[in-house]
Amino acid sequence: MRIDKYLAAAGASDIEEVRPFLWQFKLQGDIHPAGRATTTRDGLARIWHRGAQSGLQLSDTWSSSDPVGVAENRKVPSYIARLSNLREGEKIEKAARLVQRFTAPDAEVEAAAVSLLESYGWTARGRSAGVLYMNDGNGSTPACRLAVSNGIASVWSFRGDVDLPAPWRPGNTTRTGEKTMYVTVRDLALENVVAAPARVERPPQERPAVDPGLVSLVHDACRLGSAVPADHRHLTKSGARLVGEDLRVAPPGSPLAGDVVVPLFRPSDDRKSLEISGGQRLCSKTTMGTDKMLITGSKLAESMVPVPWSPMLGSGQMSLDRWAESLDKSRPLVLCEGVATALAVHESGAGNPIACVSSGNLPAVAKYLAESGLAAQFPAVVVAADYDIAVRDGKAVSKGIPKALEAADLLAARVALPPPGSPVGTDARDLYAAGPDAVRAYIESARSPAEIQQRPDVARFFSSQIHQKQGVER
Repeated sequence: MRIDKYLAAAGASDIEEVRPFLWQFKLQGDIHPAGRATTTRDGLARIWHRGAQSGLQLSDTWSSSDPVGVAENRKVPSYIARLSNLREGEKIEKAARLVQRFTAPDAEVEAAAVSLLESYGWTARGRSAGVLYMNDGNGSTPACRLAVSNGIASVWSFRGDVDLPAPWRPGNTTRTGEKTMYVTVRDLALENVVAAPARVERPPQERPAVDPGLVSLVHDACRLGSAVPADHRHLTKSGARLVGEDLRVAPPGSPLAGDVVVPLFRPSDDRKSLEISGGQRLCSKTTMGTDKMLITGSKLAESMVPVPWSPMLGSGQMSLDRWAESLDKSRPLVLCEGVATALAVHESGAGNPIACVSSGNLPAVAKYLAESGLAAQFPAVVVAADYDIAVRDGKAVSKGIPKALEAADLLAARVALPPPGSPVGTDARDLYAAGPDAVRAYIESARSPAEIQQRPDVARFFSSQIHQKQGVER
């Protein structure tokens, strides 16, 4: 049997012979083809998967072979079989992993984890559905979450910038696309520790799918919702007067009724078009210290909000090329953090903005814009950074400026930063309170990443962190 026919019948997809006798393919849950198969002239086949650390589940036709090196210090199992022995309909799956763990009562684990986080300056702000809402000092809202299950405490942030010292370790990605960090009962040195039953750990999907029900919810809210009142808090903050012509208030009967809904978009699997990846709720009042939040189930990783977004939703063709057709391309492409910042850039005529929702998401979106070729359609690209210049205890209160510089490097773009001496956190929406000219001047002031880092206030920002680290090391 030909190996490509065998793979197709076994449930693989995107099967391609990349060079003579070497095939690549995708298994369920793969974003990119990570499976490999080789054949020899004498009819021997070999198969492995770059992401299957625990190997593959195959029929008895296959025998274990030597591991294959796929990265420095990392190998994966491989398997061999005679092509003449393969049978159509045999399945190929990534193997599950048996994990032995230790656990303790969740209440004790949470108390110890909270105590550890409080030593870093975190504060608890409330609880919902068993998840603790916390503020890590980066801004005024409780954008961080702490959840405990089976003796493991996990934290993540909707700003995408969780960076904690040992004993915290990088964890899995949440269903909404945020990277997590975690500690175990042993890391926390708890005494009431017992062995937990071993459990089977299935390989996670590399990219979580979006719930079709969520897509319909967001699309219907944008299609059937009403215009936002001119005095809505998200249009009038900081003394600015935004219009938000694409914003819609979710209609009565919707689970989001009364909230402004902003659709999020991410690259689809083919990387050529976009798909709705969730939405952001702009609330009329604060809840647990925040007036904006992602709709449950939204996937933040690589998500963006092109402004205006109605040309895509209205046409049914969701792609950045379709969005770009409606724009004045004599203006620069502007990458920014928040939706309100993007609205200020758009309504002032300063540029064509794409919001990334959080600073931690800036590099991922920038990478996609560079790879897709969209950035090349504009005369200039600017990353509009917030004036997040504060340092506390030798650590940046926000990673907005470093992330903006990283995004600019990926796009070969310039960086716009509010003038020295601006209030900490100043963004384009704050500048818009002084009129559209202030926002246009802000975007026009953009400089190369190297020039921005040489600015005295920015140099002090980075220098204060370096000196603190050196002091700790001594």
